[in-house]
Amino acid sequence: MVLRAPRPSDLDEMLRFANCLVREKRMNPGLGILMDRRLNRKAEAKFLDGLLTGVRTKDAVSVTAEVDGRIVGHTEVRRQPPGDVRHVGRFGIAILQEYRGKGLGKLLMGTVLEQAGALGMKLITLEAYANNEAALRLYRSFGFKEFGRLGGGVRPGGEPLGLVYMFRQS
Repeated sequence: MVLRAPRPSDLDEMLRFANCLVREKRMNPGLGILMDRRLNRKAEAKFLDGLLTGVRTKDAVSVTAEVDGRIVGHTEVRRQPPGDVRHVGRFGIAILQEYRGKGLGKLLMGTVLEQAGALGMKLITLEAYANNEAALRLYRSFGFKEFGRLGGGVRPGGEPLGLVYMFRQS
C-alpha cells in the first residue's frame, strides 16, 4: 500500500473509486457515504481540479491510498475561506469497504492531520452519521470531541438519522 498525494493522472481511478462508494451507499444507505449518484468523468475532473488547486495554493491537504494501482482510500482537509477562520479546516475521509477495519483509516487520518497542522490549520472539524460507531471511535482516538448533534440531519434511504459534529484543536 502506498500513501501519496493525488495527481492529475488519477482522474479515471478516482472516478472508479467514487462510483464504488456510490454503489456501497445504495446497498447500505446509512453508511455515511455522502455521494448518492454516479459521477461522470466531467464531474470528477471538476472535483479533482478543485482539490489539486487547493493543495497547490495550500488551502487543502489530501492523501490517497493506493493498492496495486487502485485507489482504495482518500482523505482531505480543506481550509475555510479567507479571513478570520483560515486556521480552520474541514476533514473528510472515504475508504472502500474491503479495506475498512484494517487500520487504513488511522494511517490516512494521521498523515492528513499532520499535513494540515503544518499548514497552520489548528482547528479541524468534521461531521459523521450518528450510527457510524467505527468512524466515531477513530475520530475520538485522534482527539476529536463532539460539539453538537443534529437529529434527523440526514435522511439516508428516506429515514431520519442524526449527524454528529466534532472538532479537534492543536
